[in-house]
Amino acid sequence: MESLRVYRDNGKIDISLINEFEKKMMVKLPSSYKYLISNHNFLRPENDVFDYVDLDGKINDRDICFLGYGEANPYNIYSKLELFPFYGDMKGIVPFGVSGNGDYICFDYRFLEVDEEPKVVLIYHDDYIQDADGTMNPVVNLVAKNFEEFIESLHD
Repeated sequence: MESLRVYRDNGKIDISLINEFEKKMMVKLPSSYKYLISNHNFLRPENDVFDYVDLDGKINDRDICFLGYGEANPYNIYSKLELFPFYGDMKGIVPFGVSGNGDYICFDYRFLEVDEEPKVVLIYHDDYIQDADGTMNPVVNLVAKNFEEFIESLHD
C-alpha cells in the first residue's frame, strides 16, 4: 500500500468500530482494509482513480472516496447501507467506497473459496440487468481480485 497517497481524511479511529461493522455484516473484512481505514477514516486518496472493464468489454474508470465509521457524515458506511435495499438483491455485497457519480465500490463475498479474500467490484447505481426470473439487479463489474490489488491499481 506504499503507492497510496492521502489527500484528506478524518484521522484515526478505534478499530473496534470496524470490528462491530464486520460482526453486524457477518463478514471478515480484509486486514489491509481495516488497517488503512482505522488510520485514515473517511479517506480521500490523491491517487483516487481506478480502471475496470465493463460488461461490454470497454475499459472505463471511476474515482473513490472511502466510506468511514463513527461520525454523522453522508459518507458514513451505515448511511450507505440503508440505501442498498433500493438496488435489488445485494446479499453478500458490502460497500466500502463511493465514486463521484454515485456508484459503489464494494467487497463481493458471494462466491468465495475457503480463506479467500473478497473481490472488489463496482456496482452501478443507475444501471440494471434482468435475471432469468425477471428480477432487476444492479450491474456488477469486477475491479480487482482483492483489496490490496485494488489499492495498488489506484492512480491519478
